[in-house]
Amino acid sequence: MANFNGTWFHDGSKDGWERYDEFMDLMGLKEAKDSYRNASTTSKFDVKGNVWTVTHSNSTIEGEKTHVIEVGKEFADKNLDGSDIKVVLEVKNDNEVQESEQSNMEDGEWRSYKIVRQISGDSMTVTIHSKGKSMAYKMKRVK
Repeated sequence: MANFNGTWFHDGSKDGWERYDEFMDLMGLKEAKDSYRNASTTSKFDVKGNVWTVTHSNSTIEGEKTHVIEVGKEFADKNLDGSDIKVVLEVKNDNEVQESEQSNMEDGEWRSYKIVRQISGDSMTVTIHSKGKSMAYKMKRVK
């Protein structure tokens, strides 16, 4: 789990996305699609045993949001964009975690996702699954 510790960055480049348009349209997020497409994202992980402190920031939203999540227990809070979220974090191994997430998006509808984060060296592949479809992007460790 310590492999996740550090700061990870996605520069928002189109090269970093796989199946973005198709996935966002399926999820009914056509308006958000354009604003998030080129957004850079930073995620900081501080893992201490079963407690994960995760801080997210995004170039399209002012500020940052920190969540303290205990592995295997439901966590409910607001996301960086102010939407309600519920998350259960599951550690698969030292290089992979899965998040079962429910988000109440800007249209007021709850959506269920599975987010898989896999590390290989200083690269993290983030794959988001929902409704039988997925999209993925890569983050690079910067610290």
